[in-house]
Amino acid sequence: MLWEVSNLENIEKYNLGKLKTDFLGALTGAAWIFPLALAFGANSPFGAAAGLVGAVVSCVIGASNPRKIPSPNPAVFVVLFYAANTIGLSGAMLSCIIAGVFLMFTASIQLNKSFFKISQAALGGITFAIAVVLCITQVNYYFGIGVPQGTAFDTLASYRSFGFHPNWRGILFGTITLVTMITFPIKFKKLSKRLPASAVSIVVTTLLNLLLNPNAEKTAIEEVGSFSRFLFPSMGEISLFEANGTVMLQSLVYAVALVMIYFTETLLKENKNSTIRHSLAFKGLSAVLCPVCEGMVGGETQSYGATRLTGVLCGAVMMIFAVVAHPFITRVPTATLAVIIICTAWQSVQYKSIKTIFTKPGAVIKVLMFLLIVAVGVVWDIIYVIVIVSIVCFLRCFKLKFDKKSDTD
Repeated sequence: MLWEVSNLENIEKYNLGKLKTDFLGALTGAAWIFPLALAFGANSPFGAAAGLVGAVVSCVIGASNPRKIPSPNPAVFVVLFYAANTIGLSGAMLSCIIAGVFLMFTASIQLNKSFFKISQAALGGITFAIAVVLCITQVNYYFGIGVPQGTAFDTLASYRSFGFHPNWRGILFGTITLVTMITFPIKFKKLSKRLPASAVSIVVTTLLNLLLNPNAEKTAIEEVGSFSRFLFPSMGEISLFEANGTVMLQSLVYAVALVMIYFTETLLKENKNSTIRHSLAFKGLSAVLCPVCEGMVGGETQSYGATRLTGVLCGAVMMIFAVVAHPFITRVPTATLAVIIICTAWQSVQYKSIKTIFTKPGAVIKVLMFLLIVAVGVVWDIIYVIVIVSIVCFLRCFKLKFDKKSDTD
């Protein structure tokens, strides 16, 4: 009864001013999310449609806080990128569903910040390794080399057989994007909060691409291309029933990595126990309802709106723009999107954690741990590194809790 009264009061308080604020916030959110969703979709086995649909669905579902809306997450993208290349899209989708179910289950129990803690060395090492991995895999698109997709090590190894033959026009667009991503937020601090450098980069490089090469059929570079099956991307080629025992086991490994990323990010950003549970519940629901697109989202960004309606409006804006501007979006250079991904990955690195382990006296073991995680994550497989670190940290937290309880008794 109290809940109904509270909602009625909120409805009565909603006015034209809040609607205007929500709409302007939705436009800002779309400007931030759309370029990343397009990049994470187009420059992966999922496809551009999957990235955009994932962003739209997640925005409609919403986030844990009215002041936030879901956004793409480089770490989640890496896990699903590896999963799709290793066990196929069906396996990647299964990993999302398993992770989503576990997140919703965890959100239903009494969870607090002490439930899971990760060391500064491990956190810094994993985020740094993810940035390096994305650099290696996305350079393939930046330079237009066209080697087969795979892990970071597979990509480097492919250069020996395929050679390193860059596309100079693609490098031009990528470099323009790199300069824009670095300088635009510095030169235009206030404007960049509403109009991100990624959106500016896409508009500038795509217009330049249309000017230099107006005929899409004779394009000199790799572009996003058409995504006619916008509402149901690649669903006809994906079936959970294709997953055998081996795929299911590997999907479980990727699911553990996803859960670890969601836990760590949520516990770092949220302070209230209720907010932590709500955040995990929303992310889990998104993963279950839209698993084929979940690799394109997973994070949360600031909303400039007044209510949760901002997310719904943001999803609507992105959907309308994707349909109306489809001819323009198809000509976006993948080199531009690659640099956006690379810059976003480096912005996500936990530099404070890295600084902490290098500046504290007597931190030799932590520094070695950091270097080991980065080296093994890049050369071997970042996914298994994430899983091993998460298991070790969980066991350590469990042991500390058990010892504390024993001392109390």
